[in-house]
Amino acid sequence: MNRRNVLVGLGTIVAGGGAALGTGAFSSVEANRTVTVNTAGDSSAYLGVSVTGNYAVNGGSGDAVEIDLGDSSTADGFNDDAVTNVDGILTLSNNAADGNQITVGFGDGSGSQTATRTIVVETDSNGDAVVEVDFELASDDGSGNQKTLSDTTSSVDVNATVRTGSEATSSSSTVDKTSGSLTLIAN
Repeated sequence: MNRRNVLVGLGTIVAGGGAALGTGAFSSVEANRTVTVNTAGDSSAYLGVSVTGNYAVNGGSGDAVEIDLGDSSTADGFNDDAVTNVDGILTLSNNAADGNQITVGFGDGSGSQTATRTIVVETDSNGDAVVEVDFELASDDGSGNQKTLSDTTSSVDVNATVRTGSEATSSSSTVDKTSGSLTLIAN
């Protein structure tokens, strides 16, 4: 028997043994572990949400912050057929315990972040906007999509532009009729 046949035979035995006995890797593991998750109120959570203006209130006892821009059926509202800018409704801050940077933005409905978000508050019988609010971060990171809060000393204000009556720009074809909540995303 020549050396080549011996090497081929040994190679076949080793490969066959490896296939029969496996490589030592595994395909799944099941293990029980303890996980603890703590929650905090909006102002002291990892993404701090603080009320800084007259148009928002703390929900109380850990509830979410609520933005209240008035009631159009009473005198507690904005001028009709007007554009009103409201600065500093909320302040978002980086309270991450590890001091790492986070990026914040508004959810755009598809899971992505954006630095602005329009919410239609009221529509007419045709479905056109009568009152809409453009929320925006006071400054973004240059991408137009988010604001990077570099460490625990960083914060950004949330501003709003309220458009009423003829100043509202969303038509029935572009109105998101399920609007009404503003989603913040932090990564």
